[in-house]
Amino acid sequence: MKSIVEDVLKRSSPVTAPTVLEKKKEVAPERRTMTSSAANQPKNSTVVLQSLHRPNYQRQKKNDHLYVKKGDSPITVKQNPPAKKQSEVNKPNNLAQLTIASIGKGREPVQHPSKGAASSGTARKEKSAQLIGKTKNNFSVWYFPQIHSQMQPLLKGKVHTTSVGVVSGIACNPGILFLVNEVLHEFSGLKHHIEWDRSPNGKFHLELYLQDEKCLLQALNKIYQSLNRHAMIRLEAYTAFHPSAWLLQQLKLDSSYNAIGLLEGLSFYDNMGLVDRYVTSHPDTSFTYKIEEGYVVLMGDNGEISTAVQALKKEASSYLNF
Repeated sequence: MKSIVEDVLKRSSPVTAPTVLEKKKEVAPERRTMTSSAANQPKNSTVVLQSLHRPNYQRQKKNDHLYVKKGDSPITVKQNPPAKKQSEVNKPNNLAQLTIASIGKGREPVQHPSKGAASSGTARKEKSAQLIGKTKNNFSVWYFPQIHSQMQPLLKGKVHTTSVGVVSGIACNPGILFLVNEVLHEFSGLKHHIEWDRSPNGKFHLELYLQDEKCLLQALNKIYQSLNRHAMIRLEAYTAFHPSAWLLQQLKLDSSYNAIGLLEGLSFYDNMGLVDRYVTSHPDTSFTYKIEEGYVVLMGDNGEISTAVQALKKEASSYLNF
């Protein structure tokens, strides 16, 4: 019984194998074979595999590369960083440059020009003459916000302010006087100088002075718009009730009339024939008239002048087709 137990204990004892520490100590392992005694053991016998070794070829190759003979200087293996692409080498580091610039210089102060520090070219351009417009019948309207000292002697009137407006034309139409009369009435502070030749080929020249540049510019724009509108009309009629002394003076009329009317666009004899037809068909007419080359002026009461001007304009339009 005792022998049987001992035999069982021998069979159940574990096979010892080399530890990890023993494997690390082996530098140049050699392939070992089983001893002859072990080979001669029967198949059912137990063999203790203490001398069996499984080589680690990966570790062996590593040791062979790093093996240094005795007396030789140690080999230093230097690992170079991976080469960068050419595009990455030439690519500037914008973020780094921006950070360095911000730290070194700080934020640049923003310089704002002062109100009086405008360039001379800009300041001169703002104060130079401006053409408001030119009509089809060759009337020009100019605005001088600050008349140059060299230009002042060229003006025909006495300059009262630095802001000047000029209206000029190569042909004088008395209907312009009605337009100017409205502007002078609306802008009471306007000073003016006017010259116009009453002959058919006479010239017209008007200078307006006002210190308020904004109001002067508005007055010139109104004159230009009226001139431009009437320039496209061959026959035009005007009426003024309670005309100003200025308008009566320009037309060389006395101040005894409550209303005056003007029809322009026809020749002297066309005007004469037109008035003759009207007074013949209206024998009770009491208004007076003044016939000139290019226009005719009617003077009388408000109602009578308004009716006569409209009738004459309606009949005169038929003459333009001949």
